[in-house]
Amino acid sequence: SMIAPDTISLASILSGQGYDRSAVIPESGTRDQQQLFFPSLGFSETFFQEDFEDRELTAVIGNILEEGEKPDFIYARLTGLEGDYSTRALGSYYQDLRALDQKILALKEKISGTLRPSIIVVYSGSIPALEEGLLTEKLASGRSGLEKEQALQQGRMILWNNFNRKAPYPQGEETDLFQLGEILLTYGNIEMPRYFYYMASLKDEKISAFGTGYLKKGGILFGVNTPEYLDVERELVMI
Repeated sequence: SMIAPDTISLASILSGQGYDRSAVIPESGTRDQQQLFFPSLGFSETFFQEDFEDRELTAVIGNILEEGEKPDFIYARLTGLEGDYSTRALGSYYQDLRALDQKILALKEKISGTLRPSIIVVYSGSIPALEEGLLTEKLASGRSGLEKEQALQQGRMILWNNFNRKAPYPQGEETDLFQLGEILLTYGNIEMPRYFYYMASLKDEKISAFGTGYLKKGGILFGVNTPEYLDVERELVMI
């Protein structure tokens, strides 16, 4: 499906703040991804595997940081823990983990060397399955469908910057994805659009999670056809 050009995204918000916006994806990109999808989300340039061939992703990011004069927003997928690890392959898991650790260290050094404002969002495309694994835990049979859906919309986040300011929440805390934009914009001292102020205000109503198929209010999950969910969705559509 098409993404509307005025879709609210971190890239489109930062565009208004004067940032260059780059997406770095270490896999093949289709024409639609390059010319329609990522540009519609506000990215000024995209780099797929074809653009940097065998170069390390950290080298591509370093090159972006070294060129130009505007602040940079870089959204990148960091590969390394893509396998399905079993107990017999624990040695392989730790080897891959050490290699990924070195990539992150190299990336941190690249960021430290830049002299202008830079925001880099790095994510992994899959959860490593270690024995039962985190994914199995999230999809535990004792959970309801709504509980499983909400669990899959959570991820752990680490924020780091050159000034070593304390993060507004514990490092590595599992965060519901609907809070991601607000957290990053608040942490970067960037003015939020009304949409994110509304999402932040939901906390005052004891709403801790919100997605396309659920709402968690006061510790209770509500589905899409409940009055509680519909009230939030109606206000969101108006905004």
